[in-house]
Parts: sequence; C-alpha cells; structure tokens
Amino acid sequence: MENYLLFGALGFFLIFVLLVLIFKLAAGEDCYSKMNKLHKKIFFIYILGAFTYSFYLGELNQFPFISFIVGSFIFLSLHYVYLFSLVGISKKSISINILANIKNLSSDGENSSVKALCEFMNKEENGLDYIRENRLRQMELLNWAKLENGQYHLTPKGKLFNQMGNTVLKIWNLKRL
Repeated sequence: MENYLLFGALGFFLIFVLLVLIFKLAAGEDCYSKMNKLHKKIFFIYILGAFTYSFYLGELNQFPFISFIVGSFIFLSLHYVYLFSLVGISKKSISINILANIKNLSSDGENSSVKALCEFMNKEENGLDYIRENRLRQMELLNWAKLENGQYHLTPKGKLFNQMGNTVLKIWNLKRL
C-alpha cells in the first residue's frame, strides 16, 4: 500500500504531465487555470485510487496516512513547486523575456545597447507593456484580482496569495522591490 501511495504519486503526476503535453494545456491565455483544473482532477483520482486499493486489500482500517500525506505532498509539490514554476519563469519572467529579446536583437546583427533593446521590446509582443497586461489578465483569470470601473482590487483568493507571498518573503528576510 505504501508503494502505491508513493510511486502512485509519481505515476499520476507523469499522467498529468502527459495529458498537459497532449492537450497543450500550458499554451493559451488561461494556461494556469486549465493546468490547475486538470491537476485537481488527477489528484482526486489518486486519492480515490488510494482508498479503493486500500479497501480492496482489506486495509482500510489500517490506512497508512503518513504515506498518503507524503504521496500527496510529492504529487502537489511536483506541480506547484517545479512544473508550475518552470512554466511561469520561462513564459512570464520579465528577466527571461529580456534575455530572449537581447538574443533576438543580437541575432538580427543589431547593437544590443539599452536604447536598441528598449526600441526592440516596444516593437515585440513580449515587451514590458505586453508582459504587464498579460500578467494583469492572468490575475483576473486566476480570480486573484478583478477589474471594476477601471480599477483593480484583490479578491479574497488574491489576498490569500498575496499574504502567502508576504509570509515567504518575511521568513527569508526579503522585501518586495
């Protein structure tokens, strides 16, 4: 049973990644919400499978909750700590986008001075204005913020995630820039 809970977490996560790749869920405007919805469904199947398998083995009254918690932690961490972060950094990071634009500018044979880079980024889809607008739209899609009468305000979910971010920064003795 413990093997199912631990290795099953890895297996179900691999199924999740495979489905994300097959259905191209990491692409598109609401990629985070699509991936999160699928992740929740696969996690529910993992949980259902754990209890069904335990019932089948006749071990439901001796269910290994510690292994279940560790397996759940593995499954959730692989998505939210690793996969989600990699997609986010690769797609949404201003720094990574600037690096890509420097490379694109250099490959065109132009000088990569600050002025040339700013002009290039203003012409490109992933310039700073685009990144800002895309991030704001993403916060709306994730239900972290709402735009009403031309002003953004945080939703309860947005306040929770903001507080979580503040707590992490405080633990590491960091401040927002």
